[in-house]
Amino acid sequence: MRGIIIALALLVVILAPGWYLINLNADRYSQPEPKYVWKPIQAKVTHYSCNEKAELRWKGKTSLNKSARNNNGVAVDPKIIPYGSIIHIPGIGTRVADDTGGKCRQYGRKNQILVDVRWNDKTRQAMLNMGAEWQTVYILQPANSD
Repeated sequence: MRGIIIALALLVVILAPGWYLINLNADRYSQPEPKYVWKPIQAKVTHYSCNEKAELRWKGKTSLNKSARNNNGVAVDPKIIPYGSIIHIPGIGTRVADDTGGKCRQYGRKNQILVDVRWNDKTRQAMLNMGAEWQTVYILQPANSD
């Protein structure tokens, strides 16, 4: 019985060579191109607060006239990083570019990038302790853009 199975297997291999191989170049096995990619950029990451004292100056609104009372936003120069861009900052998380400030635009004029992270639950001293540092941040953008 075992000999018959081996003989049939050899016959199949001889008569139909390659039927058992997978064509790795076939379209159905290829991965689709990604629609979005994370683009790494070097930026100076700083921190700011939306507390009662600051709200007197800009009334608790972002430059897009939305509430600044959430912790999911960052201030950027919109000429470099458009409003609505999704930015991932290692150690902090993913945020949305929804605000700007004079310092952000000042860095933009020097062809540098400043990402100012908004916090509502931290005191001024806690943010000063976090400091400002240059680091790689990632911007989510369409895969076909440069």
